[in-house]
Amino acid sequence: MIKEVNTTDTQAEKKITGFKILNYLILLAFFICGGPFLLAATLGITAIFIIPHILSTVLCPLFYEHFKKNGTKKTPLTICRLVSVLTFVIIYISPIIGAGFTNSSGMYLPKRQVFVYGVRTSANDVLPHKLPKNISEYYFRTGLQMPAQDYHPYADLLFRCGTESIDGLISEVENRGMKKTAEGSPEGFKDLFDGDEEYEKQIMSDKDSLVSVTCKYLDIPNAALYQLDTDSIRHFAEHGVSYGSGFQGCAFDREAGYAVYWG
Repeated sequence: MIKEVNTTDTQAEKKITGFKILNYLILLAFFICGGPFLLAATLGITAIFIIPHILSTVLCPLFYEHFKKNGTKKTPLTICRLVSVLTFVIIYISPIIGAGFTNSSGMYLPKRQVFVYGVRTSANDVLPHKLPKNISEYYFRTGLQMPAQDYHPYADLLFRCGTESIDGLISEVENRGMKKTAEGSPEGFKDLFDGDEEYEKQIMSDKDSLVSVTCKYLDIPNAALYQLDTDSIRHFAEHGVSYGSGFQGCAFDREAGYAVYWG
């Protein structure tokens, strides 16, 4: 007696096998491509979304079985699929956003959110919640979490805007309770060289030295001003004002329209 083969079941088994193979390939690629390090790079965001992702992913096949057999559970199945895909995208795209888009001002808000919620929450008290209009010379670099000794995640933001915008930014940081820590002046910066014109000329001809002297004078990190040319750095030293110090803060050159944040 020849047993009748159920082609529907055979196709379903092939389909299930195909899904299993795809899942295995995704899992393999996850480890080969450094997936665990990617998840740790923005650990705060991973911690927020990993549990919803796991739960929705686990529930998907259960609701699918109900839908396949009884035609029920379609709504929760759709919701679980959406949550699973959305959380997956957020978790894996966050490190890409955090590491990239250094010169893309249109990506400031998502990049800021990635750093604040994924890397360092205290930066929320320093970085501006939105940028002024018509900015130029935009630069925003953020470091991610890394399992390395003596490494600390960082954020360096620099842009140029109008004087009125600078005044608004200064009012914003003062309203947050940040205190002025240093204020430059042409006379004060000149006094750093003790009248030694040769020493002053030497400092002014070397950008690294000028950055070091200026940042020490204004009590800001060296990395904050490296994107500027030497003339702009000196102008910042002679007219800049800084708030906060060390770990996080900001500085402004009102006349030139430069704003610098670090955190």
